[in-house]
Amino acid sequence: MRRLVQCRPGQPEVGLETVTEPRPGPGHTLIRVEAVGLNRADVLYMQMAERPWRIGIDCAGTVIETDPASDALPVGARVLTHLPGGGAAAEILAVDTPKLVRLPDSVSSVVGAALPLAGLVARRLVRTAGDLRGLRVLITGASGGVGFRWCSWRAKKARKKWLPSCAPASHASICAPPARISA
Repeated sequence: MRRLVQCRPGQPEVGLETVTEPRPGPGHTLIRVEAVGLNRADVLYMQMAERPWRIGIDCAGTVIETDPASDALPVGARVLTHLPGGGAAAEILAVDTPKLVRLPDSVSSVVGAALPLAGLVARRLVRTAGDLRGLRVLITGASGGVGFRWCSWRAKKARKKWLPSCAPASHASICAPPARISA
């Protein structure tokens, strides 16, 4: 089995490493990775790593084996996960079963792999921002992972104008339903 790793601590070079395929232990589920979300955090960890960083914090895939004693998702279920310790850029992963979330059929693995970290950050921003009714809000980077999710969630509660800041080519998708952002 192969996984993507940083070749030297503190350096940007990455390579493929061949390792033994993991086996699911108690409370773990084995997934075949179909897509990996690379995040800014991967770059930051690579820059400061004292040992090579195992690349990938977010991924989506399919359950291929479960711990028979756990209430795991069934074999064949499409899932996504967030692994703060890295290592998602591998062909097969053994993941703590509670860290898996079922991926709806309407969401591709590529989109699913891009959701966890950006979604967690956007959710924290939504909660931290609180009630913004009556205010004009400028969202810089509205077409990025965090900005787009933030706009989508906040626009549902918006009472005033949202002003997205993004490239002209991205404006139509940002302002399309369900976000309903007006510029």
